[in-house]
Amino acid sequence: MAKSVSKPIFTIVLFCLLVLTGCRGKSEQQANGQATEATAEMAKIKLELSKAKKQLSEMKEELQAVKDTRDELDKQMAKMETERDSAVKASKAMEQKLKDLNAQLTDLPESISSLENELKERNKLIESQQTTISEQQAALAEQQKIITEQESTIAALEKILQEQTPVEEQSQEVEVPDTNSEG
Repeated sequence: MAKSVSKPIFTIVLFCLLVLTGCRGKSEQQANGQATEATAEMAKIKLELSKAKKQLSEMKEELQAVKDTRDELDKQMAKMETERDSAVKASKAMEQKLKDLNAQLTDLPESISSLENELKERNKLIESQQTTISEQQAALAEQQKIITEQESTIAALEKILQEQTPVEEQSQEVEVPDTNSEG
């Protein structure tokens, strides 16, 4: 680009020198020819400059697109790094949990043995309690039988009392005036 810019400047300087020197005749024709060439060259340079400006503008747009893409990629990278860090933390947590589970798995046979012993003891206790419950149910049935007999006896006694009550009431009615006359 610097080469193409210095060429037009050189041409313009040359043109100015020729015009200033004021050469006549052949020199003048030569100068006019050179001026025409310089003008043509100048037009060509302007066209190239216009193309260069257009290319520069396109390159600026491409550069901006590249910058935008780079910024977007930077954002995606930051997001991916955050996700990676989260995944690493989750992985470490899962690894620790796996170690804990392996430790529990190692202790599991002892725990199972302990639980089996406890279960045996509880089953013995349940059998003992079931025996006690059966005995208490038998005792309860016997007591229920006794209560039923006693209720029958009470009912019979109440009936006897009811039968005796009218006889006693009549005796009391007779005695009542005697108690009043004495009083």
